Amino acid sequence: MRAALLLFGCVPFVPVVAIGCFDRLDADPQFDAGHFDAPTFDAVIFPDGALPDVVLPDSSPDVDAGPLPVKVIVLRNGAPEANVNVVFQDATGAVLEAKTTAIDGSASRVVTAGAMVTVVLGSVVSSQLVTVVGVKPGDVLTAIDDTGTIDAVAVDLPLATPPQGTVYYAAQTGRCGSFLNQAGPLRYSVAPECKRAGKFPVLVFAQDINQASIGYSFKKGNTVTAPDGGTTPITGLPAWATAGSVQLTATNAGTAAVDLGYAEIADGIGYAVGRSVMPMGGTASHTFDTYGGFADAAQYEVTRIGALVGPYDPVVSIVKRASAPAAPQSIDLSQALPAMTMLTSDTTNGARPKVTIALAGAPTGADALLVSMSWFGLNPEAGMTSGRWLIVAPPSTTTVTAPELPTALAALGPSLEMSFDAPSAAIFDSDQVPGYDQLRAGFAVLPRPETIQASAAGIPTLPSNGTLRVSAMVLAPM
Repeated sequence: MRAALLLFGCVPFVPVVAIGCFDRLDADPQFDAGHFDAPTFDAVIFPDGALPDVVLPDSSPDVDAGPLPVKVIVLRNGAPEANVNVVFQDATGAVLEAKTTAIDGSASRVVTAGAMVTVVLGSVVSSQLVTVVGVKPGDVLTAIDDTGTIDAVAVDLPLATPPQGTVYYAAQTGRCGSFLNQAGPLRYSVAPECKRAGKFPVLVFAQDINQASIGYSFKKGNTVTAPDGGTTPITGLPAWATAGSVQLTATNAGTAAVDLGYAEIADGIGYAVGRSVMPMGGTASHTFDTYGGFADAAQYEVTRIGALVGPYDPVVSIVKRASAPAAPQSIDLSQALPAMTMLTSDTTNGARPKVTIALAGAPTGADALLVSMSWFGLNPEAGMTSGRWLIVAPPSTTTVTAPELPTALAALGPSLEMSFDAPSAAIFDSDQVPGYDQLRAGFAVLPRPETIQASAAGIPTLPSNGTLRVSAMVLAPM
């Protein structure tokens, strides 16, 4: 963390680790999805408002007391989740012990500093793994299993007369949304990444013949009420309103195009738009629509996308989240982290794939490196399978290697028989934590690399107010 960006006191960021966030974002890249809980630096808030058990060192420990264990807690829909596989590995990745979470959602083991912990979610058909590298005795890691269903909704239009000139209607819930329609109800699917703690917002637009927005309405705090396979009606939207505006400015932006993004966050889910802007005199700015009453918070983003490196776009971003209502913001792009210059993978050992990165300079002040690997293939017993492995490591790391899995869980990991997708990686500096010791216990505040997009508004919603610097290597749009 950089002192210049420190906005809060150094309170440990212990319990916000959403290890179970593994969705694929296949929707329109102009829309942003929040994918995190809503902690604040002084009081971490879980989706249901309940804090998990936290193991804290005794202020005056007995001299004969052994080292504190590393504890992993898994929550699903805000409640402890039992029978989740947790693997404890040493610093080389060798398996020490595999456990399953108890009825309180926890699994613990004493390990030496530098060990690893892996949480295994999903099934052989669709597995989802996360490894946290460099854990220390006394760490408490809280995994949030947010795998879920895709639910259908049908949004009724406001009963009030639409704005004059209305031709089309559209509805959005983060990156999930409807097609253009000339009448309601507006039907679309709400994927897991477009819900937070079971709730989701709906933002409806009235558009003219050129598809420009001329009015909006919204309803927050919606929940899925239909049984599996059914459609949930969303009714009772208020009368149409007219959008306001806010300006975002990037300074020290150079001469090449930069991307500016703005998101309105409601129910923890962000609806975002972005624009590519050519700087004038090193400054780039754009005015975005705002939707009074809708947002709980606003997010502002300035991004530079570098020249292609193989199949990748190097992306550097500075993202700021602040309380609503929106206010003009200026972000200095000269403070960005150095760009990534290389990302390679080695799958010679199919069960333990390896990823190596390089940067254009030292990532001064960075807090963590996240690497995401995925694979797919034919399992003789299960048929077509796929999986994803997220590895969280210190920011000085240049090579990460997936650890071993016990034999009983090997089928949920990769193998030489699988086909590997190109990996993605990102380095982060958050002004909410002083370094990796805190961030590894709260890395859910960070966007997972595979959710970052090489576009304006390409960084998913931050969980709380503050600033995040990002340097990522992401697959270029096809």
